[in-house]
Amino acid sequence: MFVKNLPKQHRAGTLNELLMAQNFPSVCSHSGMAQTDRIEVYKKMKEFRIRIVVATNSFSRGLAFPRVTAVINYDFPAETDSYIHRMGRCKREVSTSGQQSLVISFVSSAADEEVLQQVKILYCAHIAVYPPDHKVLRNTNSK
Repeated sequence: MFVKNLPKQHRAGTLNELLMAQNFPSVCSHSGMAQTDRIEVYKKMKEFRIRIVVATNSFSRGLAFPRVTAVINYDFPAETDSYIHRMGRCKREVSTSGQQSLVISFVSSAADEEVLQQVKILYCAHIAVYPPDHKVLRNTNSK
């Protein structure tokens, strides 16, 4: 599960705490952690001792994990390159085994939508919208 790298807000840690409070066995990895702690998270993920990692982009490049079948972009990446690297966490190993994989992205702004459109164009990608008959919901409770 990927989030924006907002060090002062500790976004990865906060989301990880919310998941753990709901009994999801998760850990987090972000640039504010000591390298030894991030390496420990990497080892646990690689050995399949943990299944849910809340991470920033530092966990998306050049790392290969077995059996990753889903990636969630909780915060949509700011560039197409980051989207492709995040998505690659599940595509690399799954494609050779024939399993299905899933990427879920929360698109919550015009900037997110623009990056998504660029991904579709640059990589000739079909990215389904769910639900297919979606309607944009606006917060009517704002004061």
